[in-house]
Amino acid sequence: SYGIAWDAKGYEHANFFYVSSNGYFKMAAYRKEKFQDIIPWTASRNLVKPLGEYNILRIQQSGKTAKLFINGVYIKTVKVPVISNTTFGIYVN
Repeated sequence: SYGIAWDAKGYEHANFFYVSSNGYFKMAAYRKEKFQDIIPWTASRNLVKPLGEYNILRIQQSGKTAKLFINGVYIKTVKVPVISNTTFGIYVN
């Protein structure tokens, strides 16, 4: 799986929006040394791309509300824990 980590504070707190190579996405928060699912693994036909192409993930967050997009298609709005930090990065597992 791979994706985006954002609103991170070191290794202690972060939000994650990530996808698998078989067409699923997930959103989770890492708090107090545990991952908490906000959206469990969910199938999305917007994810599967032919070999050699890539998926584009986008997050629009305002306060505790985040809108998730895959390849330009709106997926879901979720409530997220806010750390109020602008740190973000790439997540690869």
